Amino acid sequence: MLAASRLLRLDHSQTITAQGLALSSAAGTMQPTQEGAWAKRMHPGLMASAAITAASLAREDFSGPKQAYEGKYGLYSCFMGQHAGDVDIDVVTDRLGSHWECTRTSIKLYPACFQSHAAMNAALELRQEEGINVHGIESIRARVADVAVPLVCEPLDEKRKPRDSYAAQFSLPYALACCFARGSFGMQEIEESSYSDPSLLALAQKVSYEVDLDSGFPKYRSGEVIVKLKNGKEVSRRKSILPDEPAQAEAIVRKFMENTQFAMSPARLKAVADLILNIENIESAKTLTTMLGKS
Repeated sequence: MLAASRLLRLDHSQTITAQGLALSSAAGTMQPTQEGAWAKRMHPGLMASAAITAASLAREDFSGPKQAYEGKYGLYSCFMGQHAGDVDIDVVTDRLGSHWECTRTSIKLYPACFQSHAAMNAALELRQEEGINVHGIESIRARVADVAVPLVCEPLDEKRKPRDSYAAQFSLPYALACCFARGSFGMQEIEESSYSDPSLLALAQKVSYEVDLDSGFPKYRSGEVIVKLKNGKEVSRRKSILPDEPAQAEAIVRKFMENTQFAMSPARLKAVADLILNIENIESAKTLTTMLGKS
């Protein structure tokens, strides 16, 4: 790594950054969330790329270790240390080849920490069904699982005023302010023009939290939002999300269209979406990459 940094003529700061990116390239940890680094956004793409590369090499008989998981220096020994022997291989291999864990993957509909999503759903429902006007809000209180506190609630002063887009994604007060004020939390809400918006920050200042002892975590990710209005009325809503709760196809397509609208025309986006939804029937991945590569 250091030899590569000299070859590429990286300076001291760039060399440190390269080490952090190398960590994500190798495995991926939660360290980027502690520093507001962009590297975490690379993880899904790097994992997909590594999977395709590994499968392609294996298909061509490229030699690889046969005990990648249970070997002396395999995954379990490296990451579980003295507890590696406690791994139940039968659980890992149960229904192998017929049961696919990827079908249980949950797709995030908001570009924010998953620990905020249930509370955000509650806020959006309250806004719509109660007709809440932000000017009539006295205070907002969120009840969350204790595990969510260090991720999206504390330090509270910093969470109420995110310093950058990454901090905005891990701020429950800011997310709730966006939900009540704008009725959405998308890519626009993690732009500087939004997370520095005085009106949103003023509303975020009204958000507090408390630990919900009956959150149901880890079986559920739950969130309750209690809004006290200036007229004395108080309304609340509680929502729960299963860790592997699937999103509706319509919601996924809507997220895709919103996130890519600045890169392609609506007609082309529709064609790409239709192609992806029917991807099991296309003969070659080139059909998709060609469509994506059109100017």
